[in-house]
Amino acid sequence: QARVQAMTTLGQAHHDRLLALHQANIGHAYDASASSIARRRLANTALAYLCAADPAAGSQLAMAQFESADNMSDRQAALICLAELPGEARDAALRSFFERWKDDPLVLDKWFAVQAQATAPDSLDRILALREHPNFDRKNPNRARAVLSTFGMRNQLHFHSADGRGYAFLADEVIAIDQLNPQVA
Repeated sequence: QARVQAMTTLGQAHHDRLLALHQANIGHAYDASASSIARRRLANTALAYLCAADPAAGSQLAMAQFESADNMSDRQAALICLAELPGEARDAALRSFFERWKDDPLVLDKWFAVQAQATAPDSLDRILALREHPNFDRKNPNRARAVLSTFGMRNQLHFHSADGRGYAFLADEVIAIDQLNPQVA
């Protein structure tokens, strides 16, 4: 919660500068050079702060980036931002990403992981529902890690939820996986 508050405060205090950095560093033709990677990281970090500072405007900015991205880094960064902002933009982006990549197991693992790390108020219910998704298979070590490891290691807010559902979810899944593959469990 402190991290979210810090991002919100910094995003609001430096909105104009962050927006300028985002706009100056997004939309360039993809290239794998160090300078291009750094430009994408800067733009995507600025986007995260802008979304935290103003969820309504940030959602529009993230959706525009999601829809126009010509590379996975920019598309996934926008999806991560949208996953933090409940609403139709988030749901549309998650549906779109799934439909586009449902036949690519490694990319689909990213889709699961993005949701498992989301801290939006309704995220825990959505994360718990992932185990019922037709593409979730706890027998698949990569898929199990995408959801369970990401949740346990990157989603402290919901993993440590006061009602204990985060602990119960992870414990139940580890127990189930232990029966199938103790090494993965």
